[in-house]
Amino acid sequence: MPSPFPGLDPYLESPRYWQDFHERFITYAAESLQPQLTPRYRALISERLVVEATERVMIPDVTVVRRPAPRPSVAEEGAITTAVAVEVEADEPTLFATFLDDLREAYIEIIDRRGERIVTAIEVLSPINKTGEGRKQYRQKQEEMLRGSVNLVEIDLLHEGEHTVVVPRPNLQRHEPFHSLVCVWRAANPLYCEVYFVRLPERLPRVRIPLLPEDRDVVLDLQAVATRCYDAARYDLDIDYSQLPPVALPPPDLAWIENYLREKGVR
Repeated sequence: MPSPFPGLDPYLESPRYWQDFHERFITYAAESLQPQLTPRYRALISERLVVEATERVMIPDVTVVRRPAPRPSVAEEGAITTAVAVEVEADEPTLFATFLDDLREAYIEIIDRRGERIVTAIEVLSPINKTGEGRKQYRQKQEEMLRGSVNLVEIDLLHEGEHTVVVPRPNLQRHEPFHSLVCVWRAANPLYCEVYFVRLPERLPRVRIPLLPEDRDVVLDLQAVATRCYDAARYDLDIDYSQLPPVALPPPDLAWIENYLREKGVR
């Protein structure tokens, strides 16, 4: 069952769903691009390490399991009553309020097979890219790509967090309101950015993905990718659309969501 929304589903911005959606989106986007690329290029899913202070629950490397006590032998039964419990003192640990959590973030690189170099990087921003130390690290990586003359496509589908993409926020003010955006920076035309605005009542855009200047752009249909993510994960079985969205939206967007979901019969 598809999402009830015509474009971006803001309920996917919940921490419960976003990481899963992000990983699926990267995979399906790369899969969508590869058939359009000439033999010169390949779409490669890469990862980078993001170190962020956090207090999230971690999956343990060691788990202590309680097993049933073994049945004593006949010889041991007579000695049980005389056994003395020995109490072992533990060493004192050093306590820390937080710890460093190593996160791996996936993104897409379009590689020139001839020169074995990155031509275009496609980033799907996560909450960690838009706040605190994670944003600082992302902006440093962003600057490295711009200096390295790598085409940069930034897909920011998140409403919350600081403005992070290449194009300055003041340049976009006359186009407000918008929920989020996609920013395309071309190494061959560095003074300009191509921006696609994401608004809740509209389908997600079809974005032109640049390659080397002598080759034609390929197209990434964000709506088709997002729909495939939604259908494959069956988010419709988990999301409760009778509740408010998990992000703070302006009153006009909340009113539109309320009316739209009532028309669709899911609220």
